[in-house]
Amino acid sequence: MRLIFSAALALAALSAPAFADIKTACRKDVDALCKSVKPGGGKLLTCIAENRAKVSGDCKVAIADRMLERRAKAEADKKSGKSSSSKDDDE
Repeated sequence: MRLIFSAALALAALSAPAFADIKTACRKDVDALCKSVKPGGGKLLTCIAENRAKVSGDCKVAIADRMLERRAKAEADKKSGKSSSSKDDDE
């Protein structure tokens, strides 16, 4: 079931308009679901993940899109022999 959900998000990300970033797409979700969470250390992302059933479609698509971008970059880096950093300043 989880695989189907992930695949659906990935397909939606491919067909949806690109968002400038996750912060823009998820702002209302963070304000509504995670307003007491202090940013840093991936705490907001954890909050969004814990509330994923309530998260908007736009936010889910933006996150799925970012995941696809990271996966593609990691695969390209692997093919070219570069190492990829898993740390991102968006969290």
